[in-house]
Amino acid sequence: LAAVIGAARMRHLPVAAHLGLTGATTAAQLGVTSIEHLTGVPEAAGDSIALFAAHAKGYIIGWTAFEASWSALDTAALGAVARDLAAQRVFLVPSLVLHETFSQLDNAATLPPSPDLAAVPDSARRNWNIAAMITRGGWKQADFPNFRAGRPLQDFFVRTFVANGGRVAAGTDASSPLLVPGAAVHTEMELLVHAGLTPLDALRSATYWAADMMRADSLGRLRPGTVADLVVLSADPLVDIRNTRRIEQVMLGGKWVAR
Repeated sequence: LAAVIGAARMRHLPVAAHLGLTGATTAAQLGVTSIEHLTGVPEAAGDSIALFAAHAKGYIIGWTAFEASWSALDTAALGAVARDLAAQRVFLVPSLVLHETFSQLDNAATLPPSPDLAAVPDSARRNWNIAAMITRGGWKQADFPNFRAGRPLQDFFVRTFVANGGRVAAGTDASSPLLVPGAAVHTEMELLVHAGLTPLDALRSATYWAADMMRADSLGRLRPGTVADLVVLSADPLVDIRNTRRIEQVMLGGKWVAR
């Protein structure tokens, strides 16, 4: 990881890290720009030896151990890691919508129909194949309650990180199963608010915090000289973050897009 970061710095490139064999605090100290999916956090706050051993066996085995480990983590240890990462100025891409989706896969067939999913072509939905995904992951029925039990700890971690000055970006891991490109960003902002962020911080996560993470100062802000990509809403998202879905008009590159 240190070699990758060193090579990236020579080319002035940011490094986004999906961690497994490195804890989040170590990765931040080495100089990663962002950490995806909260990876490396349980490894920094919990039993790193067991988790590293699981990751060494393969991606799916490692991810399962990582996701299941959250429910047993201590809030004091999580808080310490959150404060450390915030102080290191590393960005987090929590993708809470991904964790939430995984935690509900055993209920996917009984969940209420989503308007977002209705817009997905049948061919894409067939490719998702939830049952095959569960089989491939080796997930048992007992795993999903454990995944769900870890969700409040993930929310606590993100809330503590932002409360200590950390910045997050609203990534979604679309188009993973049940995650609709574009629409999942709205769900991610809703989950960030549910986790304890203000609606304003949730909006920042999808605009200029994300742009800062990518070192793109022409994006994510409304000011002279930036790219004129924007939406006009019919209701205030600071009152209810779900109002980001109430889009009346879209401007792309300074031109209105016909609806």
